[in-house]
Amino acid sequence: MIGQFSAQDAEPEIKTGLDGGSAVDDLASALDEAAAIAGEETGSEIAAGADVPSESADQPAEDDRDNASILFEQRQRQYLKGRYATKTITDNDGNVIIYEGMQIDDAVIDEAKKKSRLVELVMNNRA
Repeated sequence: MIGQFSAQDAEPEIKTGLDGGSAVDDLASALDEAAAIAGEETGSEIAAGADVPSESADQPAEDDRDNASILFEQRQRQYLKGRYATKTITDNDGNVIIYEGMQIDDAVIDEAKKKSRLVELVMNNRA
């Protein structure tokens, strides 16, 4: 019907960060910032988001995926370290990985990864 609006027509709600931007944009910019910091610490001349040349043309594409996943995990760690959990995160058995308000460190990140709760940790933290 023309002129009528239903719930199906509504846009999905997008959570926003503290500055009014979307949480996804906040995470993406934080990961880019972490990558830039990592490049400075290692003396790397590669800009964030730039293509990384493979060391050998004989390397299979799987090695490139492995390198990308390692880089992504490093960026996640840099983003999370020093931030604070905004909710208590537990494993499947109800054991607490981190309580709300606690600072995130490498041990918490390792435990969350081991218990398949890393995504939940990434989505529930603040500076």
